[in-house]
Amino acid sequence: AFSDVHITYFDRIQRDGKRYLIIMSSPVAHEKIMKDIFPDVKTKIFISATMWVFSKGSDGFNYSRRILGLGEDFRAIKLGSSFDYRNQLKFYVVEDMIEYSHNNLEYLKEGAELIQNIIKIGKGGILTLFTSYRDMEYVKNVVHNENINLKVQEKLLSQTKLIEEHIKQKDSILFGNRTFWE
Repeated sequence: AFSDVHITYFDRIQRDGKRYLIIMSSPVAHEKIMKDIFPDVKTKIFISATMWVFSKGSDGFNYSRRILGLGEDFRAIKLGSSFDYRNQLKFYVVEDMIEYSHNNLEYLKEGAELIQNIIKIGKGGILTLFTSYRDMEYVKNVVHNENINLKVQEKLLSQTKLIEEHIKQKDSILFGNRTFWE
């Protein structure tokens, strides 16, 4: 369905024998949003860890300006992070797996085995991101057992609640999709 300023779309899902209809709406005319939401606000400050995107010949904020409906003259600054990456993050790059291809069961099996090994080593505090709910479900079924505290993002569950639970429990393993990338 279309309107002057929004595009609305629908998704039908089935879970636990029940059917749900999800209605989503996204703005198209971002300039109107800025004028409607912040009509008398002279100075606007937006803070986010995901607003800066590297792009050649840009200050990194062009994408955010476009999405927010801001003009090119909207000034932006990138500040550092207080996150202690060296002590609070372990990042692994796997170099000996087969290359990803859509619906590749061999890739999923290797990936699930790798994630299972990382869970054994890490014992918690692990976030694994997926680009497909189906792939996430497959890996969940491979690695899940009674000895791990696995939390899995589902379409109708609150991400905020999942993250809060994950942070509170040191042995938590969280599988996330789509919106967790943001």
